[in-house]
Parts: sequence; structure tokens; C-alpha cells
Amino acid sequence: MSLILLLVLGLLSQGCGVKSESEPLPRLQTENEIVCQQEKGGGGLVTGQIFSLVKKLAVLSDAYHKRYQYPSLKEAGILYPYNVNLSPQQPLRITVNLLAKVLDELTSQIESFKDIDLRSWARSGEVPDFTAGPTLTYNVLYKLRVLVAQIYGLEAMALRFENASCHADELAKNVSKDIASYLILKGLECTAEGRRPGGVPFCLDEVLPSWNSQEYLEVRNKIFPHLLILCGMTGKADQQCRDDVAAAIASGKLMPWYKEYREQVRIKRFKPLFDLRQDSKRYACTKINSGHTTIMTIPYVPAGEKIDPVLQEVGQSYWKQNTAFYIKFVPVAANARIPNNALRILEKASVLSHVRGDRPNDLVLASSVIQNKTLLKMTIAHELGHVLGFEDCYVEYFNQVSEELVYYEVDSTNLMCSMQPGNYLPSSYFSKLINERCLF
Repeated sequence: MSLILLLVLGLLSQGCGVKSESEPLPRLQTENEIVCQQEKGGGGLVTGQIFSLVKKLAVLSDAYHKRYQYPSLKEAGILYPYNVNLSPQQPLRITVNLLAKVLDELTSQIESFKDIDLRSWARSGEVPDFTAGPTLTYNVLYKLRVLVAQIYGLEAMALRFENASCHADELAKNVSKDIASYLILKGLECTAEGRRPGGVPFCLDEVLPSWNSQEYLEVRNKIFPHLLILCGMTGKADQQCRDDVAAAIASGKLMPWYKEYREQVRIKRFKPLFDLRQDSKRYACTKINSGHTTIMTIPYVPAGEKIDPVLQEVGQSYWKQNTAFYIKFVPVAANARIPNNALRILEKASVLSHVRGDRPNDLVLASSVIQNKTLLKMTIAHELGHVLGFEDCYVEYFNQVSEELVYYEVDSTNLMCSMQPGNYLPSSYFSKLINERCLF
């Protein structure tokens, strides 16, 4: 698999979270922040070259669309099924060197692309004449759409890196949210049936009680650092953790020790990722079907024919729990007073989709996601989660020493962690909305 296929991943569609006063998250939401991106953002020449290439895509897409009508090159290319998870074991690490390497790989693909002269387009913006010569085959068109998707994915990484560079001090604090060791150790536990996890030659329940066995010597060396980090997540100093682990090993109680610290970290760091944020905002709810179905009504400011129908679909798909719960969006009349809890959806170019911290009912969509209905639905559904009060359940922090942005997903199936086709919202989210956001 090529480097770009491994790196674009969910960042093509993944947005940003909501900025809270105590734990700020970066977003491109104001003119000042955009200036920051332009003046202080990392990447410099490399990101400039990436953004220049993306601008040329719009012209290429228009020419393609005039010749082939449907599917639009931009619409088909903006969402490509990478289906690779960003795990804590293999997090994404974005650096300037990485962006340059991926750009070189894509440039090489452009230079060697057959059947279409993309070289002149990439260098000067000259659009290939799609009307000349024979009709392009399906395979060529498919390769072209894949290439376009990769370029958009690289743009998403470049935007995310520049944004992180602008907010490096804030994102550096997010290292305290790193729970990779907790997740790695938990993934090594035996299953409920006492079986080893898939592809693992041992499970933690076997190794920890027999820590001094020579059979597990190599395994111990891999597990030990994670045990120390797990202990450190509870607030203890490194030496204190080393002493605690040594005492647990000496007494033969390393497994109980692990379970105790795992539970502390679960409560302190893991569980809050899925909790509903404390908020006074409420929405009107009604019960139908003899009380078995709850309908939450959310007012919204009409956003146009591309957005409004999709918004209704989101309420009846992603934010629906079988027959027990769904969201109904009601447009605010043109001359009516806009309620305080009304949703507003705005479009903006060259940003990551996000919810504004200063206006938490404002959902800002990146212009690129509007071109593809599948991506648009996922993005609105994810960002709506922030409007309602749910946090991102991915981990993202900036290492100021190595100047790299580290990113991984906590739950690859949860839409608030990972925006991959087929992802969904856990049933617990709907119960929390009914209990904490509904006004009956």
C-alpha cells in the first residue's frame, strides 16, 4: 500500500471539536485565526505547494464535468474508501517532512499519469482537453478520481498541521489526554470467554500473574513501559510508579494492581470522552407510540437546498435509535425571532469543519465536504454531536520538540471518533440526550 493511502485515512473528512474554556481545541473559526495560519502556520513552502495544487483541482473538475457530466470529478473524488483505522498502536504523525514526502509521491503519480496530460495541468494550471481523443475508459477515470481523493486528503493533513502549528501551545497540553497505553493494554486482555485476542500469542491475564516466568521475558519488555505510563495517568510520579510496580511484582499481585489502575484511568480519562458536556441548552421533546419513541425537535436557520434535505436525513439516520429516538429539524420562519438554541450551518473554504466555540450552535462546514452527499451527511452528523454536547473521542496533540502532530482514534466504529462510512453513534448517546437535553 502506498504511503498516501496509509496517511489520508479518516483525516479527509474528520473535523475539529468544540473549544471549551478549560480545555481548548484548535479550529479555524475567525479571521484572526486564519491570519495566524498564514503567518505562523507550520509547513511553509510545502503546504503552500499543496494548497496551490488543490486550487487547480477546481478548474480540472469543471472541465471534467463538462465532458462527462456525471459523476463530477470533485464529488466522486472527495470521498475515497480508505478503510484504514488510526489506532493507538499506529497513530498518525504529521510532520513537514511527511507532507513533503507525500507531495513528492503524488507529484510522481501526476507526472506519470497515462491517457491524460496532467503534467502541464500541475505545472501551469493548463486544463487537459477532455473533448479531444477517444472517451476515457472506466479504469482511467477511476484512477483519476482516486488521485483527486488523495490530493484532497493531503490538503486535509496540511490544513490540520498548519492549524496545529498556530495553536501549538494549546495542543501541546493535549498530551495529557493521551491514553494509548491504556488502550494497548486493554486490547491485550483475554476475551470474556477467556480467549486470546485475535492475532496475539498471549493475553495479559496470562502474563501478569506469571511475570517472572522466562516464557514471557520478551513480552515483559514490551508491556512494562505501558504499565508505568498507565500508573502515571493517575497523577503519580515516575519513580513512585516504578516502586508500585516493583512491589506488585514482588507480592505476586501484578494483575490486581493492573486492574485497579486500569479502572482509575477509565474513570479519569477514558469515560469523559463519551460523556455529555455540562450545558444548560435544552430542546423540546415529545413522546409518541405510547411513550416508546422520543422525538427531539431542533430549530434551525435554513441553509439552502444542498444542506436542508441532508440535515433532515441526518436526524432520521445517524441520530436515530431504531424506533426509540430521532431528531426532527424545524426551520425558523424568515421573519421570526431566531431561538437561542437554533442551529445555524455556515460554509467556509479552506478550513476544517467545526463548531464555533464562541457560538456553539454554529456549525461551520468546509466547502469541500458539500460536494459529496455521503461525506456531507457524515460531517453534519459528527459536528451535530458537538452542538448537542458530545466530545471528539479521538486523541490529538502537538509535540513541540519533534514538531509533529499525533492523532489516533479511540473507537474506530463511533462516529464521534472516526468518520468512516458505516460508523454509528452508540445507544448510550441517545439515553444521555433524553435524560439531559430533553424538555418534555
